[in-house]
Amino acid sequence: MDTIKSQEGWKEIEPGIFSVLDNFSGSAYDQKAAMYEKLVSSKLYNKIIWGTSPDDYKEFGKKGIFSENGSLLDVGCGGLIQTAAIYSQTKRPCTLVDSSIEMLKIAKGRLIEQTGKLRDSIQLLQADAFNLPFAENCFDTVCSFGMIHLFDNKQEYVQELLRVLKVGGTFYFSTMITHRWISKLYMQQLRKLNEFGELCSEKEILALFKEEKSRIKSYRKGSMLFIEGEKIR
Repeated sequence: MDTIKSQEGWKEIEPGIFSVLDNFSGSAYDQKAAMYEKLVSSKLYNKIIWGTSPDDYKEFGKKGIFSENGSLLDVGCGGLIQTAAIYSQTKRPCTLVDSSIEMLKIAKGRLIEQTGKLRDSIQLLQADAFNLPFAENCFDTVCSFGMIHLFDNKQEYVQELLRVLKVGGTFYFSTMITHRWISKLYMQQLRKLNEFGELCSEKEILALFKEEKSRIKSYRKGSMLFIEGEKIR
């Protein structure tokens, strides 16, 4: 997959944005995109609630996006509030996936602000993260920043993303964990609002990868766990 081309079954929503979903008009996050963007970009919010900084996310994003020269898949890319400037600096072919068309439009706007146009090496795709429209072993790098904690079926999510990663390919995941009491309390409230999946500790998240054919290392900042690894078979 040296270049990115729209594939059979991809419906063009607007130039550079495609969908493979039957109901491609929108998703639940479309109505919350603006509010979500304000929160994740707030230094005060991240410091108090998660014990992190937006700079922590940007540094990990750089690590993943600049890790290789081959094809990259970013699942749950959102509006690229932390990563648009990083994507504008890479020439590797990138497929950025989200379930929200509104988030993808925001992402497109940010990319255009960075370089004056949407580069041919980047495509934005609305798709189901649990049913990705790609063959096995086709991406050199898979990224998923701040997504695992959103789901109850975390093992299935990890399995699907690693399915499309080449053997020898690298992956970069980050997720919230129940490390700080204030973070855990906030997660519990979000879960009641169906905004969060089952709450997990660092140990429980890392256990998801023990069943997979991968080699990993990780570090924690506040209540955010950063995981990087290699698919070994």
